[in-house]
Amino acid sequence: MTADDFFRSVIGTPWANGANGPEAYDCWGLVRAYYNEVRGIYLPVVNVDATRAVAVAHAFAGNAALGDWEHLEFPVEGSALLMGQARRPHHVGLWLGGGVLHSIEGAGVVYHCGPQLRLTGWNVLGFYGLRR
Repeated sequence: MTADDFFRSVIGTPWANGANGPEAYDCWGLVRAYYNEVRGIYLPVVNVDATRAVAVAHAFAGNAALGDWEHLEFPVEGSALLMGQARRPHHVGLWLGGGVLHSIEGAGVVYHCGPQLRLTGWNVLGFYGLRR
């Protein structure tokens, strides 16, 4: 599947806590699906209540099973973006087509360009790619 095919297949899909698709996604489930379906890379399930920002931050901090991620100065197609509505990261999305594809509670899978992302309260805290 191409990134464009993936984008078209998921946009508008509902958000659900702990969902990994294809009927619904939470933010990590969407990133996992992209890496699996487009890149052929398996990322592990992280069992956490996605509605609790602090629990999410703790679940991902130092989780060695998540792979070998490296900080990127600038995003490339398929980069993961760590985001938050404060300084602590608790949300993740994908850099696709010059904007962010992410799944958010109450809206589902949406695409935001940079200014839209900021207007909806999300701060990008870092861009990451897998070392392979």
